[in-house]
Amino acid sequence: MYIIYFTSTGNSLYVARKIAESMESDNEIHIISLVQALEKKESDFSDDIIGIISPVYAFGLPDITRRFIRNVCLRAEYSFIILTYGNAKFDAEKHAAWYSRHHGIDFDYVNSILMVDNYLPFFDSDKQSKKQKNIEKCLDEIITDIKESAYKKAEAGLPSIILGTFLRSFAFIFSRGNKAAFLRVSGSCIRCGVCKGVCPRGNITITDEKAEMGKSCEFCLGCAHVCPKKAITVAPFEMNRKARFRNSHVSVQDIIDSNDISN
Repeated sequence: MYIIYFTSTGNSLYVARKIAESMESDNEIHIISLVQALEKKESDFSDDIIGIISPVYAFGLPDITRRFIRNVCLRAEYSFIILTYGNAKFDAEKHAAWYSRHHGIDFDYVNSILMVDNYLPFFDSDKQSKKQKNIEKCLDEIITDIKESAYKKAEAGLPSIILGTFLRSFAFIFSRGNKAAFLRVSGSCIRCGVCKGVCPRGNITITDEKAEMGKSCEFCLGCAHVCPKKAITVAPFEMNRKARFRNSHVSVQDIIDSNDISN
């Protein structure tokens, strides 16, 4: 069994691990970083069960997840994709299923799980962390479905499709620019290199003065969330400049191991 994930703050890695821990398989269970698979040009996976775990960005798949799907070949008796999102997903499941099918992957099971929203420009992560989101209950239901090889196709109402399509189109225009231009590094940077390690694009360098952003940014905001000095902020505003988030079950080193392509 292969579980392939992309994570920036730990949510998707946590889901991947929970699924792996709950599965009983005669074969070995591999938890694979999508970022590392791309870096190593691993594009052919074959097993009885294969799943992808990805966050939702702008009500669709992140750029890096789309790139992986465009270049991968999955051969499995049963396949699934689970999306982690905060607050609203609109038609994200349907879009992910359509995009994957367009590139040759027809998932048997498509689902999503509501988790802590950590998009700093719109949400206060501290307040989000205190909300009751029934994460464990929903995750248990998804795990049961996967164990039983349940089939679930993506569904979405017309209003969700219209709004989701509009917002993704807006995000696409935004993504064509230099997204890293919205990130600021203050003088409190201690040049520890944590931000460089968690960046899935290898977009951050450490200079003699502080961390510097390049022009190839996923805008996952992992660098801002894990900076020990909160030296990285998002311009022009954040809902709470003191609030940062990392899934409590996942360490900073886990995220670095998942995303570091600098070596």
